[in-house]
Amino acid sequence: MKCKKLTVLFLSLLTVCAASPMFPASALDVAPPASDPIPVAPGWVPQTAEDAVMFLNQYGNTHVADGMICVVLPIPQKTECESPQFNGSMKTWLVQDKCCKYTPVTEEPALPEVQNDETMKEYWKKQRAYEEYKQILEVYGDWYFKAADMYRVVVVMPESVGDLDIVLTHEVDVSDDPTAKDPSGEQLVSRKTTVTYSFASDAGHVWETDYFAWLPDCYTEYRTYQNEHGTVSVHQGEKADQIVLCLESNGSTGQRLFSGQAGVSCKGLMHSIIKEQELLPIPKAGGGFYAIEVYEPTTEGRVEFNIFSGWLWRSAEANRLVRKAYTVQKDGTRLVADEASSVECDLNGDGLLTAADVILLEKHLTTEEKLSDVQYFIADINGDMNVNALDLTLLKRRILTNDIRYINTEPVQFDPDEPIVIDDPKPPVVSE
Repeated sequence: MKCKKLTVLFLSLLTVCAASPMFPASALDVAPPASDPIPVAPGWVPQTAEDAVMFLNQYGNTHVADGMICVVLPIPQKTECESPQFNGSMKTWLVQDKCCKYTPVTEEPALPEVQNDETMKEYWKKQRAYEEYKQILEVYGDWYFKAADMYRVVVVMPESVGDLDIVLTHEVDVSDDPTAKDPSGEQLVSRKTTVTYSFASDAGHVWETDYFAWLPDCYTEYRTYQNEHGTVSVHQGEKADQIVLCLESNGSTGQRLFSGQAGVSCKGLMHSIIKEQELLPIPKAGGGFYAIEVYEPTTEGRVEFNIFSGWLWRSAEANRLVRKAYTVQKDGTRLVADEASSVECDLNGDGLLTAADVILLEKHLTTEEKLSDVQYFIADINGDMNVNALDLTLLKRRILTNDIRYINTEPVQFDPDEPIVIDDPKPPVVSE
């Protein structure tokens, strides 16, 4: 598998101008013969913003079928796009490159003069859209219509065997965003983002070869992947095993999410946000946060990943801490990660319970150094949601009595047929 350049992702993904016609044949690797018209996109290829939302929720950003490759990207307003680039040995025809935008029904539709099943069905569809427009306008204002994403839809037909990179580049105008600044503090005028999707083909078969081929990029795929592989898992990469984190929390209920690593050096390869696509960015209660993170170890040794999700004002039983450790070793030309055990109260993540953990906690209590968010929850030994001298005493006692407790290193798995239901929490009661 090739893991190509990937400057992802979905957070700052971009957008294009108004719906653009197909690019001329000169933009293609090979121009189609004059006698052969460019093929028509099949019915599953999005032609409207509504279609694009359904596509993203069903397939993610890419789908290969009927001998064609389709890429759909949500892109924000005030965006200019460059022509798609097709690199590699695979020859292709560009079937479609357009931008779909949600357009509200702003005027009440009139009853059709000829009333039959077809005309009335279309009338009631427009009537419902008009009522929705009025309601949104009254509650939120027209900002939500202006902030709606557009959707870049690119379809190509492979015409030979080989490999292919589809490179989409967008430049977003952020001149009116006061938070858009470069490292020196200067206000940015634009932000350019490039996304590369990689494919390959042999006789009669086309498939994706980059991260998007095996990582989920839509909500349904995320749930399936997490249920099969767990919260923390390992995927075999070309140069080294890749450690994959599935992260989720529910911010609308006050739930918080932290992740951290300790041990050998790992480089982050990608971070992508998974969400159920909506036509309009209207806030909804109970919205979840889903993300995929991929890391790759660069040296041999022990590495541990920790994920905490829960509520600070609830008991420890209402929170979840996942710890997963690996021993990274060289196997020929690759670094291979094998599962290792984790130990309770191991603050520095070295797989041992030693005086080094005591020193780390003592420095935190004396404000000399501060524990990370994840370390804080590990240091809460008695589970009272506070880290204090009592936890330090319990930690010393465990070391002196050699009370080493290994924790369950199995990944937390979820049954997609039984989703987790999170009730809105009550705020903590603060006594005077």
